[in-house]
Amino acid sequence: MRPSGLGLRATARPTDENGNWSVGFTGVPDGEHSYAAVTTDAAGNESDRSGARTVTVDTAPPEVTNKVPNADELDVPTNTEIGAVFSKKIDGPTLQGNFTLTRGSDGSAVSGRVTYDAATNKANLWPDGDLGFSEVYTATIRGGEGGVKDLAGNGLAADETWSFTTAGEPDTTAPDAPVIEQPAEDTHDDDGAFALSGTAEPDSRVTIFDGADGPEVGAALANSDGAWSLDLADVPEGRHAFAATATDAARNESGRSAERGVTVDLTNPDTVIEGSPAGVTNETAANFRFRSNEPGATFECSMDGGPFKPCSSPLEYAGLSNGDFVFEVRAVDRAGNTDPSAARRSFTVDTAAPQARLTAPADGDLVSGEVELTAEASDTGGVKRVQFLVDGGAVDSDLSGPYEFGWDSVLVEDGEHEIGVRVTDEAGNTATSAPAGIRVDNTAPDTVVNSSPNTPTNRTDAPFRFSSGDANATFECSLDDGRFEPCASPQQYPGLRDGDYLFAVRATDEAGNRDDTPAQRRFGIDTAAPTVNIDSGPSGTVKDATVRFDFSSENGATFECRLDGDAFGRCGSPAEYTGLGDGRHVFEARATDEAGNTGPAAENAWIVDTSVPDTSVPRVVKASPTGKKATMRSVATAVFSKKIEAGTVNKATFHLIKKGTRRPVAATVSYDTARDMAILKPTRRLVRGDIYTATVTTGVKDSAGNPPAANKVWRFKVR
Repeated sequence: MRPSGLGLRATARPTDENGNWSVGFTGVPDGEHSYAAVTTDAAGNESDRSGARTVTVDTAPPEVTNKVPNADELDVPTNTEIGAVFSKKIDGPTLQGNFTLTRGSDGSAVSGRVTYDAATNKANLWPDGDLGFSEVYTATIRGGEGGVKDLAGNGLAADETWSFTTAGEPDTTAPDAPVIEQPAEDTHDDDGAFALSGTAEPDSRVTIFDGADGPEVGAALANSDGAWSLDLADVPEGRHAFAATATDAARNESGRSAERGVTVDLTNPDTVIEGSPAGVTNETAANFRFRSNEPGATFECSMDGGPFKPCSSPLEYAGLSNGDFVFEVRAVDRAGNTDPSAARRSFTVDTAAPQARLTAPADGDLVSGEVELTAEASDTGGVKRVQFLVDGGAVDSDLSGPYEFGWDSVLVEDGEHEIGVRVTDEAGNTATSAPAGIRVDNTAPDTVVNSSPNTPTNRTDAPFRFSSGDANATFECSLDDGRFEPCASPQQYPGLRDGDYLFAVRATDEAGNRDDTPAQRRFGIDTAAPTVNIDSGPSGTVKDATVRFDFSSENGATFECRLDGDAFGRCGSPAEYTGLGDGRHVFEARATDEAGNTGPAAENAWIVDTSVPDTSVPRVVKASPTGKKATMRSVATAVFSKKIEAGTVNKATFHLIKKGTRRPVAATVSYDTARDMAILKPTRRLVRGDIYTATVTTGVKDSAGNPPAANKVWRFKVR
């Protein structure tokens, strides 16, 4: 059996009956080695190589490659870490008790805990509290046999020792807030470039802010006397509130200083004239009021091209003569910006009165309704307004020619009034014309229809008479809503046709007032004669000597009646006649309508018979066929004992029904007055062998209205 290593070769034989073997190596160098073995039997057969076994050889001692803090480092923070980085992995437990820190002032040990990070090969000693100010500390990592060892057991060759000094006690007192002295509070700047300056703690750093919570805009260093200055440029337009803080060498920062307000104004002010003479004025003192869009601005004024001089609002120029003037004013803001386009106002002083003349109506005119007022006006400086006057009061204004106004004279009482005109020129000078005296009449005349046709009427010429309370009034007439046309009383419309009409007439007085509520009359023409309808009365032969007639015609008609050719006399419906004798009688009635038309008479004739009536009942004395004597062509007949009213013999009172059915056989029914016989003739042949039932009902009546005592029923069979 031969074990084989990388670069080394050795042979071993079994040492016991179980085949166990061993081999030793010397002089193996530091590093990682991999070993494998093969077995050869007595016949020289060799096995496959075994799996590899890796062995690391390490005989080098570990070293400290980095220290924290550095050796001899000064101003080390009192909360610093103390650490050492090794050249190789360390056996962590060997650090405990072998990594220490001592205070130089008394040699005392500093308590703490030791940790090790195998990933970075770094050991740390963490003091239980902050170190003292301005102290020298010595860190020691023990080496040798009882010291720190690596994973192979190699010890640190010798103790590793280094010292460092902690920082002194810090300055924690904040300096006083700086003072901004320039520019002065509420300064207005016109270019956005200026310097901020003031005082602060000597040698401190001064930081400038724009606004209480605004951004930092710059910083400056205070000199040994505490003076500082910062130049600013391109500061945006608007108001700025600058504040400052001071930071000393120990980085202590003061609170913010009081704010210093500075307004950057890069915009020229605007100037507005709020009050001044307007256009043309008749005032010789000109007063002006003006303002700027920027508070605190001052002003400079000029009149008629003169030099600009300081001024203030309000401003007055007194004792001006007639003529044209130009006033200018410009604002200067607090930053010194001047309005480049001064506000300008032109005006004219004019104290001369205009000319005024009323041209209509003329003096003495009679007017009514809307009256056209006209005038003439002129002025060298221009007419501003023309006012028309009624009884001294203005009723309208006209601002441009032609000067006219439609005045409603209804607004004043009827009677005498004065019309005038007042003219005002552009400067406010006025002149009033001589008045014109007029008489107002706005009372319309009344119209009365004195006579008119009755309605309805059968006259076709329709005469009317009418009048007015104004003796000088004229009239216009209209028929059936037609156009009003001039007319005079009396007025007729000949040749009118039947129908309904509306006549209207209105009066107009000398002032032109017209009656707005024309007098009206409605009338109807009716030339058609009415007719009479006799709605009820006796007919045929009656046994009663008293009769009554009901009759009618068109609404409003009256009636005349007569009996048996007598003269017509006034009557009404119903009309009754009593005590009439037996015999024939004739009643006549005629109507006259409301228009006076009388129509033809309607008549009614009847017979009165008061003799004793026949009260015997009719009966069927012979019925045919009977028994089995009927044939398919047989006709059913019934002979009565007396005359029968033919109208009472019909299909309802005489019918034939086949046995087994309910509906009568279709047939024609008639009455033969000569033989007093009722005849029923089937429209189809009867059925052989069937039985039929014939019936004459009590609906049959004689001429006196007497019915049979009972229905007559008989049967027969068709052979």
